[in-house]
Amino acid sequence: MDDEHLKNFNIRIDEESPDSLYKEAKENLDIKRLGRRLTIITVFFLCIIGAISSAGYFKLKKRFNEIHSSGVFEAQKISQGLKSKFSSLMQQFTAFEKSFGDKISSLEKELSLLKSSLNKTEKTIEIIKSTKTEKKELADALAEIDSRVKPISKELKEFESELKSSNKKYLQEFSKLTQNLSLLGMDIKKMKTDALKLSSASINKKELEFALENERKYYQRKIRRLT
Repeated sequence: MDDEHLKNFNIRIDEESPDSLYKEAKENLDIKRLGRRLTIITVFFLCIIGAISSAGYFKLKKRFNEIHSSGVFEAQKISQGLKSKFSSLMQQFTAFEKSFGDKISSLEKELSLLKSSLNKTEKTIEIIKSTKTEKKELADALAEIDSRVKPISKELKEFESELKSSNKKYLQEFSKLTQNLSLLGMDIKKMKTDALKLSSASINKKELEFALENERKYYQRKIRRLT
């Protein structure tokens, strides 16, 4: 019995020879090395992907900042354009006021002369009546009065028409500028709200590019409308 047990033990020792143990250990070491390599490669690729994503994000962010800066510059141009229009309009209005004042002064002088002339004419009529002048002489005197009144009456009508036309023109200009200013203020407020949403929201590349393109078109429309 002991001989048989010893024989079996010797067989198992022979089966687990040093060569087989070394080979198994080497295989385990190779597997570990392969696992480490795969881990390193995986980490390396993750780092590359992260670097590419970061580069893309910063590039898009830079582009957004550039377009935003461009938008601010264009908004400043619009503001300067509006100031220039207001300045021009005020100059025109000042010139209109001066012209209006000059015409009023001229009309006042003419009316004063007309009043004086009428007084003289009335006296003339009284003299004519008292001296029993012929109808022809009276008609001539009245015709002279009418000839003096008609030019002033015509000038008054022309001035009234010009005044109405000028008032309508300037009122339309002021109304248009006021309306455009109001719309511009609303659009700028909306633009700020959209910019805050863009900065706080997590958006992908397509959404960001779409938003930037919309902002660029927005400023182009504003410039075409206000210039």
